[in-house]
Amino acid sequence: MKLHVAVGLVVSGCVHVQHAPGHENRAGMAKQELRVQRQLCLAGTCDKSAPKGTVEFSDVHFFATNGARTETRFTVQYDGARARCRQEQASSQVFTCTIAERGRTYELVLARGCTMGGVGSTPGLEPEWGIETDTVSLAGWRGPSREVSLVDAQGVLAFAEAHADDNLDIFTRPAAQLSSGQVLMLVSVQAFLQMDERPRECLTAT
Repeated sequence: MKLHVAVGLVVSGCVHVQHAPGHENRAGMAKQELRVQRQLCLAGTCDKSAPKGTVEFSDVHFFATNGARTETRFTVQYDGARARCRQEQASSQVFTCTIAERGRTYELVLARGCTMGGVGSTPGLEPEWGIETDTVSLAGWRGPSREVSLVDAQGVLAFAEAHADDNLDIFTRPAAQLSSGQVLMLVSVQAFLQMDERPRECLTAT
């Protein structure tokens, strides 16, 4: 079910990769390195050292059946912000998070297919930020892999790239500063995508 291994086959022409917005601009963006703190943890939900402290996961739960994840739940906090996230069932919304940051609350939604989503502070209004991932197409299926972008009215605000060792790099638009809540928006989506046994709702037939 996972498409991560497919990237290495690109040179053979078997796989098509479409990068998330901002991938080509990384050299001109500010870089934050989130590095795994060595401990026993589930892939995607390992605590990480970050510029303002520790990105800390708790209450991690997942269940998979027949090679696909059917349940996901975790909480992640960083520098005064907290995200409570879960996989949704029988809904066009595959993954949702409630993110609290210094008196404000945001709702993050990842739509079916898991390549597009948004974050807003008021239900029913246009999202304040869009979420877009990369897509990898292989053997008749298409799904996200390792890249997540946070997009606003000016374009790409931040681009997050996950590595096989669960380290995470976040690239930010020049002169922009990510809040702790915005960091958690990227971290939460990456965690959901990098955990073992991807949900079937994250794969789309091509």
